[in-house]
Amino acid sequence: MTVIPFTPNASQGCSWSPHKLAALVSIYETYAARGEASAWNVGATELGEPQFYILGPAPDLDCAVAISRVGRLYVCEDGAGQVLDESVSLDTIGSRAKAPAGRGKAASLGLTTLAVAVEERMHTLLLEFEEILIRLPPQLAALV
Repeated sequence: MTVIPFTPNASQGCSWSPHKLAALVSIYETYAARGEASAWNVGATELGEPQFYILGPAPDLDCAVAISRVGRLYVCEDGAGQVLDESVSLDTIGSRAKAPAGRGKAASLGLTTLAVAVEERMHTLLLEFEEILIRLPPQLAALV
């Protein structure tokens, strides 16, 4: 097999500032400390916007997280391309990306359960109130 090395296109180089790159590497370090990442890399979108990739555990090195800058907006995606978060602040994206995967899901599930319970109870109360309103006019007519 012949391997042909490609030279990177200068127009698609990494345009992350040193400060932004340091923030992105700290996100990677959080993932690596949890055993969810083993490497990181930079790249660019088709339009030349910078991207930062967090690669999953070896040997597969699948993309675990991709953070891209699209205009003024930072977009965080999982390895399947599903948008996890968007913000105009890389610090906001970083703090949310560093949060453990399950953190907040229990609270979210609890709030959803509470909302469903309240909605069911309100629905029952509204049905009872409607029944009272239907029965009330004939009773009032009898009084007059």
